[in-house]
Amino acid sequence: MKRIAIFFVLLASMVLLLAGCSVPKKQTSTPTSAQNKDQVTAFVNVSLIPMTEEKIIKNQTVIVKGKKIWRIGSANVVQLPEKAHIIDGTGCYLMPGLVDMHAHIRVKSTLPLKLYIANGVTAIRNMDATENALGRAFILDWRNEIEGGKRIGPKIYTTGPIIRGYEVQPWRYITRHAKRGYDGIKIYEYFSEQDYRRAISVAKELKLYTVGHIPFSVGLNGVISEDMNEIAHIFVLVQELVDFDRCKNLSSHDWWPYIADAFVKMNSNSLDFNNADFQQSLRERTKILVDKLRETKIIVCTTLVMIEAATSEGKGYASQIFRGRKELATFFRTLCRDLFIELSQAGIPMVLGTDAGRLSGVVHGSSLHDEMRIVTDLGFSPYQAIAACTKNAANVAEAMTGKNDIGTIEIGKRADFILVNQNPLEDVSNIQDKRGVMAAGRWYSKSTLEDMISLSK
Repeated sequence: MKRIAIFFVLLASMVLLLAGCSVPKKQTSTPTSAQNKDQVTAFVNVSLIPMTEEKIIKNQTVIVKGKKIWRIGSANVVQLPEKAHIIDGTGCYLMPGLVDMHAHIRVKSTLPLKLYIANGVTAIRNMDATENALGRAFILDWRNEIEGGKRIGPKIYTTGPIIRGYEVQPWRYITRHAKRGYDGIKIYEYFSEQDYRRAISVAKELKLYTVGHIPFSVGLNGVISEDMNEIAHIFVLVQELVDFDRCKNLSSHDWWPYIADAFVKMNSNSLDFNNADFQQSLRERTKILVDKLRETKIIVCTTLVMIEAATSEGKGYASQIFRGRKELATFFRTLCRDLFIELSQAGIPMVLGTDAGRLSGVVHGSSLHDEMRIVTDLGFSPYQAIAACTKNAANVAEAMTGKNDIGTIEIGKRADFILVNQNPLEDVSNIQDKRGVMAAGRWYSKSTLEDMISLSK
């Protein structure tokens, strides 16, 4: 592999990157330049994993024009355009870029954007635009700049500022979010039952996607009856397994510690969670929970890697909930994993998210590979894990925006690819052994991706 050689010509820079299986004829884009809409790139002789279904199509050519997929067909049949940038994919697998459906961009630094691209994450859903009532305006600016090819980064979907529920007339913020162009609203646990119903009603009138936690006063029954679109974490379902007073008047900082106490009380105030009667009670309650979700169209986002970090390191909200009760933290992590298993076996639709940006141990980009490792360890096939952060994510994106242009490799869709050396349908860890990444038609060779990651160290 040749290293990057930089030639300065007439005050503008061009980077020529030769890496892995790439043999480029021309490299037209630089990290700071607008993308050439007429640039044509051809991936030839690849084994294609389109993710439309579980299959591999060998000896394919995929041609990209601008930022869209233009042609797909047998390498023996498809004619290459004369000025195409050729990427020889012999022995490689071409798969869609990944989507992290629960991310947090909290500071105005472009490093997280580059880390996503470097890890093959070509789209994210930002779930926290909170700075003030109007949110972090730069998220919307970055979304538009990336879409216009003026900034390096993953395609961004974003909810507006979190609506926590304890605001005065919290539903009023939803109209503001719609006017500013956010793709959905995110709701927290602290809504009263009346305010929650009104908030969801306003969101429906404005055709805004609704994703969030389960308000303590409402419970899963209320979420189902109001038809919220998505539950933001598996861990918030744990409250459905606990007996507690939903009408209690508590501060936002006291609710989860209170539920943790109620959980221990259910186990006769013991931190030994191997009690047979207690375990049987949890199994029965879990079955009821899963049966309720099975009758709905509600999506569940996983974020299990965040739970792993929070319960093992005692960071974030976990520092309050599990302080002095390490056994409870361990059991909570196990319970969340058990819930995932039950949800997956019941066929509940899920997307993968990480909560990256909230805890230091959950890193932008690489944490999505950790999430895939966890869900495959818990029974997902590699195809199911990849589908959850490609085509399943694309279905949610369509529900948010009315447009489905990511998640699968099909003509007309956004050219978001990962070119990998080994079959990812055999092992999701193979995705990390990549030759390069394409995001919206812009190719990043392996050496460029390595440089992006090295900047974070």
